[in-house]
Amino acid sequence: MNPNTNIDNKEWKRLLNESIKIDTIMESLKEPLLITNQLDRFKKCANMFIHKINESRKIKRVYFCKMKICPHCKRKQEIEHQSSLIRCIEQSKVNNKNMRLMVIKTFIKIQDNNLTNDIKTLNLSFNKIFRSFRRKMPIKIKDFIDNCYLGYHKTLEITYNKKDKQYYIVLRCILAIKENYFKNQGRYYVSGNIWKKHFQNILKDNELLDFKVKYINKDDTTYDFLKEYVKNSYDLEPILQTKDEKEALNILKTYTNALYQQHKFISTGGIFSINFNKL
Repeated sequence: MNPNTNIDNKEWKRLLNESIKIDTIMESLKEPLLITNQLDRFKKCANMFIHKINESRKIKRVYFCKMKICPHCKRKQEIEHQSSLIRCIEQSKVNNKNMRLMVIKTFIKIQDNNLTNDIKTLNLSFNKIFRSFRRKMPIKIKDFIDNCYLGYHKTLEITYNKKDKQYYIVLRCILAIKENYFKNQGRYYVSGNIWKKHFQNILKDNELLDFKVKYINKDDTTYDFLKEYVKNSYDLEPILQTKDEKEALNILKTYTNALYQQHKFISTGGIFSINFNKL
């Protein structure tokens, strides 16, 4: 089952209003956050669309700026990635008929608001989580990797908490696992606390908050949960929801400064990496 890749008129209007708010913030700056060419692309993307013939309630975009701070392009990218991820999961099940999915989500407090270093460190450290040859790895985790682990899909998303005025990275991970994870009298089962300790040990100084582990029902063919787990790059909601113009401006500045670093917000490993390359 693939998600609907069309953005209807109602949602387009919402995305347009969001683009206008971000554009208004940019226009208020004495020193531009984007170079002239980028700003022109952003404005053009927000306003270029045509109605599909005989489908008055649907629209077709004729221009995309493909910028991560553009509400429409960010939404479009997530829908397309969700569709690709579904195909990847379905392909992975061909040779692993009883494959199950486990999802992990946690918030990571950014140290000294240093986004660039924290994202790079996270990406480098995360690669070590599923390497079973690590000497200090808990036996439970090692047994899981050796006997149950098939692959992972990971996304990072930068967000801002208005209450504590702090930036966080939301780490979302989908794990493909063998069904024997739930059998053999729990021999390979890993509790949420052990997972959290393992992630914390690998990610070292990064403080993990609200660490959650969830298992997807094997009969779930809707893949509705993927809408949450394809979110990546920048959470635009803090900019759009705040009424404090100065705060919105500071968040946007932080996002655009990180935009030029070309961070890797999506990565895959194992069977997911193999099947994504086949799409």
